[in-house]
Amino acid sequence: MTNEISRNEYQSIHVNDADIVEIIHNLADPAILVGTNRVIAAANSAINELFGWEDPGLAGQLLDVLIPSAISDTHPDWVQAFFERPASRSMSENPMIEGIRKNGERVQVDISLTPILRQGEQMALAIVHDTSRTAESYSQRIAELTALTGISNLIKSELDAHDIIEKLARQVRNLIPYDRFVVVTFDREKALAKDWFIAGDKTDNDQPWHDYQLSADQVNEYLTLREPFIVRSSAEHTLLSSMEANVARFNEGYRTLLCAPLIWAGEIIGVINFRSKSASAYNDDSLQIANQISTVAASILGRSKMAMARTQADHQRATITSISNSVTQAVDVRRIFDSIALQIDEIIPIDRIVLNSLNSDRTGYSVEASWGPADELMRPGIFKALTGAATELAVTAGVPIILSKNQIENISVHNRPEGDDPAPMKSWIAVPLKLRGEAIGVMHFRTFDPNAYDRSHLDYAQQLAAIFTTTIENYSHSRDNERERQIRNSVVKLNRRAIEGDSLDVLADTAGNLLSQFIDYDRFSAVAIDIEKSQTTVLYQTGTNVPGGGSNSKMAYSGMAESGTSQLGDIDDLAAPWRDRLKEAGLQSWMYMAIGGESGNPIGAIWISSKKKSAFNGRDLEIVERLGGVLAPVFHANALEQAREQLEGERERSQSLATQTAILESDARAKSEFISSISHEFKTPLTSVVAFSSLLRRDDSMSERQHKQLDLIQNNAWRLEKMIDDLLHVASADAGRLTFDVQEVNVAAMAREVCDGIIPVAKAAGKRLVWRSSNVEASAAVDPVRYAQAVQNIVSNAVKYSPSGTGITASICEIDGGIELLVRNKGNLSRTESEQAFSRFTRLDNEVTRSTPGTGLGLSITREILDEMGGTISLESNGHCIEARIRVPVFTK
Repeated sequence: MTNEISRNEYQSIHVNDADIVEIIHNLADPAILVGTNRVIAAANSAINELFGWEDPGLAGQLLDVLIPSAISDTHPDWVQAFFERPASRSMSENPMIEGIRKNGERVQVDISLTPILRQGEQMALAIVHDTSRTAESYSQRIAELTALTGISNLIKSELDAHDIIEKLARQVRNLIPYDRFVVVTFDREKALAKDWFIAGDKTDNDQPWHDYQLSADQVNEYLTLREPFIVRSSAEHTLLSSMEANVARFNEGYRTLLCAPLIWAGEIIGVINFRSKSASAYNDDSLQIANQISTVAASILGRSKMAMARTQADHQRATITSISNSVTQAVDVRRIFDSIALQIDEIIPIDRIVLNSLNSDRTGYSVEASWGPADELMRPGIFKALTGAATELAVTAGVPIILSKNQIENISVHNRPEGDDPAPMKSWIAVPLKLRGEAIGVMHFRTFDPNAYDRSHLDYAQQLAAIFTTTIENYSHSRDNERERQIRNSVVKLNRRAIEGDSLDVLADTAGNLLSQFIDYDRFSAVAIDIEKSQTTVLYQTGTNVPGGGSNSKMAYSGMAESGTSQLGDIDDLAAPWRDRLKEAGLQSWMYMAIGGESGNPIGAIWISSKKKSAFNGRDLEIVERLGGVLAPVFHANALEQAREQLEGERERSQSLATQTAILESDARAKSEFISSISHEFKTPLTSVVAFSSLLRRDDSMSERQHKQLDLIQNNAWRLEKMIDDLLHVASADAGRLTFDVQEVNVAAMAREVCDGIIPVAKAAGKRLVWRSSNVEASAAVDPVRYAQAVQNIVSNAVKYSPSGTGITASICEIDGGIELLVRNKGNLSRTESEQAFSRFTRLDNEVTRSTPGTGLGLSITREILDEMGGTISLESNGHCIEARIRVPVFTK
């Protein structure tokens, strides 16, 4: 090296940039060069190897990659402090300094620091030594010390666990001096931490024993504990902050806390706290010793817990067996319950045990048996609410449940009488009793201890419930056998009455009486159903204290679509009118058994109703179906008889209708022949009248008065001729003699031509008929003569019935595959009048029609013509004008 090393007033070594790399790489010990920006400017192969960094190595990395977060978090400013007063120094006085390898593994080191000035920039040269072996020797020394003090031998001691921990606390005080030694146990399931052992000094306000109810976050904090740690203020660790009572004591005089987790079989079961009034009481050596002490303590507590669990399990099995034996010897339910209550405290802590049976409507309960202080007698409101809530939760869940302390407090606070204290019971287990999958009751276990119950107690509670339910089931099985015998006898009795030919009323009355032995109901109804008419008729009905009840009462219900399957439910599940009628009678629940006909549709039904909500279940419906099955053949016979009577009536009506039809057809033929004959008789002289009146008009010698009289004769003759033509058309239509020659016709031109012929007539009557031009070029498929007749009728009608001085418009257009003629005139028609206008011989009764002669056949003839040609006609009014439309199909080749 050519450069000479010199020192400035800060003892920094001046070195050129070219030489620094050579200096570092020639060092045998691991070394790095670091700037004030914490970037590693250079690193030799030895330090890269020590910390597991392959090429290009540590150069260019931040110094933080070599420092564990625990150290950088505790001493965040040590690099800055060095550069503020750079000086060569060694950090070997602290043997527990750690670095972190690239793979995350920690390594114990000591560090020597030298300040370097590199081209005017202050830097630090760090020489790093691996002290792992020294640490291993230190750990070995701790282990030897542990063996010498006899701590490890405590595990093999036959003393009580509490006594062993007490000995341990005395022996470790020489290794980790403390003012207070506390063992805290942790129950993950109950989210509970509690002081299990305390030794050492006491403060003035000391309250040594505490339970700490933990939140979910605090439980997770416990679960993450794996290494000892030191706290010098309560804010340094969230776990400490969560234990409010603990922190309060800690702040009363203890300045330092060393906390070591107790881990047994891979799970944390508690912590050991060493507390000191000295602010610098513990160091890294203390952490190592505390770690080994916690291993010994965890082994002691874990082994004790296992032994207690084995003893308790053996005792609980024996208790369960004893209870089971005593139950099998008892017959009465209360005696069975008393037998359980006297022994149950051996396996489940209780201050009160209650058995509730569910009411038939499943909405309430009654107390069957109880044991313990009857607090509900003193506070009925609170305990009724609590028991009701617990019963509902257990029945809904279908499994045993634990009511939490918060749940109990919330329910009791909202339901206690004003001024009353909350319920003293703090822990509560509710177990549903099930029979054939259906809840029949609930057992309640209660105690004053808020943390008394855990999942293991649920298991034992379920075993006890199973024993109790088995006994109930045996009793219920015997009762069900007797019930089945009675049902069979009832079915046989009802069947015998049916064979003897009793009527449906008598059989229904018998069935209702028999059914009342098994089911509590308020109304029994036998109903006939007519699906085609959507109608049900009550054939028989009986009931007690229900309006509308009584034998042989008849009530019809229409609009009911009956189901073909048996059902049960509450009134609100029904559709009207059954729902409304039953509600009027005060009924709340129902059962329905359908009786099907040969077509598969129901022909009848049995209805059972009750004033109670949810009064019936599936077993009740089963009994109804068995008894109702006997009535089914009677319903069929009744339906057949009704069908026979209906057919006989239909046959008689058909014969009568056939006779009436023949008479009407004969009358119609006679009428048509008469109209045709008389019309021809009128037509012949009328033709002569028209012809001679035309000749007379040519006589110039006639006076004006004679000309007016001649006009009157001719106009009346034409009107009479039109009426006769209409009558002849009707007669021909009725006789089937009308013929149509449908062809391609330019209907727009034809309609225009017809209107042109009517314009003078309208003008003479003081009205205006206006044809609105159109661009319709399509042709229609019509009979030209008949189409002209239809247009003539509809336009003449508009002219005839329009008020004097008003206008009539006619237009034609192509729309939706058809050609439509629209005629609009002033006037008004109601919807009813619009429909009546197309009936034969119908004339509307208003001021205009009464002063205008006519036959009432024009529009009916027009509709008949259009129907034959595939067209349509409509008449509409908006209150101010009348619109008539005729539409015919477009001609297609």
